[in-house]
This record gives sequence, structure tokens and C-alpha cells, in this order.
Amino acid sequence: MGRYYLILALFVVNFWSLSAKHIIGGEIYYSCIKVNLNDNTATYEFTLKIYRDCISQGAILDDPAKLGIYEKLSTNNYRFVNSYSVPLNSSRRLFSENPCIITPPSVCVEEGIYEFTATLPIIQNTYTIAYQRCCRNETISNIINPGDQGAAYTIDISPEAQKICNNSPRFKSFPPIIICEGRPLNYDHSAFDQEGDIITYEFCAPSSAGGKQGSAEGRPGGRAEDCDGVTPNPNACPPPFSLVQFRAPFFTALNPLGGNPQVSINPLTGLITGTPNTLGQFVVGVCIKEYRNGILLSTVRRDFQFNVITCENTLNARMQSDSVQTNDRFILNSCGDLTVNLINQSTIESNIKSYDWEFLINGQTQVFNSKNVSVTFPGLGSYSGKLILNKGRWIVLILLTLQLIYYRILMLILTTNMTPVLRVPSGLQIYLRPGQVG
Repeated sequence: MGRYYLILALFVVNFWSLSAKHIIGGEIYYSCIKVNLNDNTATYEFTLKIYRDCISQGAILDDPAKLGIYEKLSTNNYRFVNSYSVPLNSSRRLFSENPCIITPPSVCVEEGIYEFTATLPIIQNTYTIAYQRCCRNETISNIINPGDQGAAYTIDISPEAQKICNNSPRFKSFPPIIICEGRPLNYDHSAFDQEGDIITYEFCAPSSAGGKQGSAEGRPGGRAEDCDGVTPNPNACPPPFSLVQFRAPFFTALNPLGGNPQVSINPLTGLITGTPNTLGQFVVGVCIKEYRNGILLSTVRRDFQFNVITCENTLNARMQSDSVQTNDRFILNSCGDLTVNLINQSTIESNIKSYDWEFLINGQTQVFNSKNVSVTFPGLGSYSGKLILNKGRWIVLILLTLQLIYYRILMLILTTNMTPVLRVPSGLQIYLRPGQVG
């Protein structure tokens, strides 16, 4: 794993710094505080998280944010239940958790958190809680007209979940904003469930809501609270929401980053794996469903943005060796000398905080912490070791094999009658007749 500089094409930098909107992603989850059997109600604490591009020229985080609660009817229509004007609880800038990646100054992500409490009657239908906001980044690569549409973040509470005072799953972390083109991606997108319910994961199409009305780019007379406005009125703009349209056939909800083989998500673990091979900005939707005893309790829809860029290593573990095999395995041969000097050629030194050499000798691990090391081995043979840079942090690792062998030098000479004579250090001479193979 290397530490990377991020090399962005000039047009990508311009995308982020000049024409970007502000919606990057979001999700909603809930905790059940109590069930009141006397009046057949349940009290919930809801949390909305919104992620925005904090250096764009789009809007700042809403304060307050307007959310709606709806009842899903048997006709698949939705009945408005109530709306909530929720003040911004807290906000913070997010930084990459991977110190091996240097985030360019044109990338900035801000998280806003909103919390509110609501008491709802326990009913035989599903509740949907929703937040709608425009607009997405205009520079998104995989959907049609991204800058003209916003997002809707929702969570469903089934009748069974209401009865048992269920708590919804919560994602453990927000996905990495930046991933490297051509490098393997392994991101744990799993969620935690307080009751230990079964959770399934799948890529899905993000919801779309709102539009440009009420902004400088809207039509004359358009209002922000219109259903195609920048902040739709929850009372007048219920679900169901439309879905974003991917640029098929190159991009789909199930293959949001394009490419072949495609990046995928494990339906049982939530692990996102694959190797992105297309540069750009991509909207990704993940839907999780929570089950208990085979009964669906809640559904959470989250979407976020992957920025796939070109990365260059700025920290490389290297050593002087005779050969290098695949997967950074270095081979060093020592002819007869049991003391071996290992020369460290790792770069860039300003990024290296520590060196750790580890060797397995006679069943025990010996550790050295200097840049270069001199190691005495007990005898001839093959020994394995490794060099670790920045141990205890994000590390760079190479493996090495030392082969200590005593070579007997064989000398081939020619006699005057062209009969080859093979001499070995013991003094024994072997004579071969002309034409004889030894």
C-alpha cells in the first residue's frame, strides 16, 4: 500500500472549484426510544446526515432542514403525516482516514447532522421519513443531467418494526471520497445493528428530488418550495420519488463505476471490491434491508460520490537486492558470508517515520529499527524477512528472502589436445575423452 499524490487533470480541478453544486451524499437512521401501550404509539429519535462539497459555490447546509413523514398506503400512494423543521445540530469537515493519500486542496467534504424526536401512532402500514434537497454536482460522470436534479434521502419503518420498538442499522463510516484508478478497492461499507438483525446490501439507484426553481438558474416565478425547487415543501411533495437516470449502457445502478470487471458489493458483508478503471466522479447508491425472523423491518437508502483519479506513489519500500519477484518480494544472495549487510533504498525519506526489519531466525523473530541493518545468520540456508515502513500507522511493506549458499568454484580449462579438464577445489581431476559428455 503506498502513499499517493493525487494528480488531477486541470478540467477536474475546475469542476470542483468553479462549477460544482453541493450535494455529495446522505442518509437517515432512527432509534426507538419507547413504545407507549396506553395510546399505542412509539417515540423515535431520527438522525439525518448530509454531506456537501464545502468549497463549491452551491448552497451551505440547510439550517433548518425540512423533513417529512409519510404513510405508505396499499395503493402505493403516500399520505402526508407531518413535517419537521430541524435545526443544524453540528457540522464538521471530513478528512481522509488514509494518510497514504494526499487529498488535493480542491476537494472538501462537510458533514451536517440533524436530530429530532417524533411520536407516531403504531399502524399497519409503513412509515417513510424523507429529506429532499437540490442540487447534485454538475460534474458527475455516470448520470444524466446531474446538475438539474437533487436528492431524496429516505428510511422506512415497517409495521413490525413499530410494534417491537426496533432500531435501524447505522453505517459504520462514510465511504472514501477519493479512490485511485487502476488500484484495488476494498472498502467495508457494512452497517451495525443494535439488535443483531440480519442486514443485506445491494447497489441501487439513488432517489432524485427537487430542481433549480427558486435559484438564479430557475425559471421566472419558480419558488424554492416547489416540488422542482431547491428545497421542496414536504407537505406538498410526497414520495414516491423518481430515480436518477444512469448513462446506460456504460453505467447502471448495479455497475455505477462502469468498467469490466465491475466494482461490486457483497450482499452479506457490505464489502465493496474491485478495481476502478475509469476516471471521473460517480454517484453510488447502496440500499440495506434489515430482517428479523425473515420479516423486513426497515430499509435504508444511502448515496454518495466516488471520485476516481490518477494516483502516484510517494512512499516506496525498496532495498538493494539481486532480483525482485512479483508482489514486492526481494531476493538477496550471499556467497559464503554469514553476516549480510542490507541496504535500504526506500523513498521518499521525508514521509518515512520509522523502519522495522523483521527476520525469522531459528524459529524466533528478530527486529531491527535502523534504516540499514547488518544481520549475522547462524548458518547456510534460506531465510525470510520483511521491511515495514511506518509501522503502527498506514504501512508500506516488502518481503525478502535471503539465500546464504557456499559456492564451489569450478574451473574449465583446455589441454593442448583440446581435451577438457574439470578441476574442483579438492584437487581431484576428471579427464574426459574427446566427444565424451560429463
